[in-house]
Amino acid sequence: MELATELLEKQTAATSGRPRGVMANEILGWGTSPAFRKHDERHKKMRRLMASALHPAAARSYGPQHLETTLGFLRALAANPESFMDATNTAVGSFIMRLAYGYISKSTKDPLLSMVHESFRYLGIATSTYFLVNDFPILRYLPRWFPGTHFQRFGKIGHDMRLRYANETFNMVFDQVTASIVNSFFLMASLYPEIAQKAQAEIDSVVGRERILGLQDRSSLPYTDAMVQEVMRMCPPVPLATEDIEFHGYRIPEGTTINPNIWAILRDPKHFSSPHIFNPTRFLGSKPEPDPRKYIFGFGRRVCPGSHVANNGSWILCAGILSVFDIRPSPQLEAKVASLGGRESKQLFELTEPHGLFGDQLPFSCKITFRDAASTSILENSA
Repeated sequence: MELATELLEKQTAATSGRPRGVMANEILGWGTSPAFRKHDERHKKMRRLMASALHPAAARSYGPQHLETTLGFLRALAANPESFMDATNTAVGSFIMRLAYGYISKSTKDPLLSMVHESFRYLGIATSTYFLVNDFPILRYLPRWFPGTHFQRFGKIGHDMRLRYANETFNMVFDQVTASIVNSFFLMASLYPEIAQKAQAEIDSVVGRERILGLQDRSSLPYTDAMVQEVMRMCPPVPLATEDIEFHGYRIPEGTTINPNIWAILRDPKHFSSPHIFNPTRFLGSKPEPDPRKYIFGFGRRVCPGSHVANNGSWILCAGILSVFDIRPSPQLEAKVASLGGRESKQLFELTEPHGLFGDQLPFSCKITFRDAASTSILENSA
């Protein structure tokens, strides 16, 4: 944790670049995106533009939109709880599309959102799979019919999807990170119902059972906030040297790709007691453990510019789930977790998508039911 912070925060002039990434950046066309572009003058201007709409004060002003999105999300869950992942992706994607372009999506089958999610699926494969063309860039000029150039056909589909939508700036920040956090929340809440019940009791005592909670309630719900933090730590949703660096006796050559292992950082027993146990109270009291939100959104000049909005969005969706629904694991999920050694096993990472950009959960099932009659009234009577 200390070394990653020192290297990527204090030496940002040398560690703010990006690897060439022929497959993702050139063939699929993601090199023009702020997240993948090299740190040049254009990249600085792009980040300044995003910061004007995503700084902390601006993020707080989006409270009404977050509340409306949360209500729509909870109603979609009530109507079709089995499709909770689709409901999550639609809610998060719709919020960003509305924030950026005024576009309002009403369906989990919205063609634009489906295209965006599919393009990110291709990007995830491109960045997590070995492609020979990344080591031998000249191969990109081979025709698609040439033997062994399946990467060209894959790249053509991914590139076409990349060109068909213009939401690159905002979707990278929220749609993937926030959805990953919320879907991970479903998993951890189902595996640790006793912790979810403590958060529900806190929500009931502070907010009551007559209205849906909002961002203004967050400061009064420390345990609920800690539970969301613990989800981020357990299931965290990663920079490139532009000059030689001498670091703690090691020389890091110019052009070296630096990937901080966030998963390992947030499980370091030096900083987190019993790191494989889901325990929100680690963030409470007079000596809280490090806040995972300082690390999951990146470091230095490459820190996610939309972290404040993503943080608010994931919190209100997760807290909204707790206020209205009980979540329990399905028999299939219980069997899978048991086969991995139980809910405190180090092998739970096997529930994560191996070709994802943001630690996405593999599809799983859980039982989502209304907590009580007041839950239905909250959704029916909220504007």
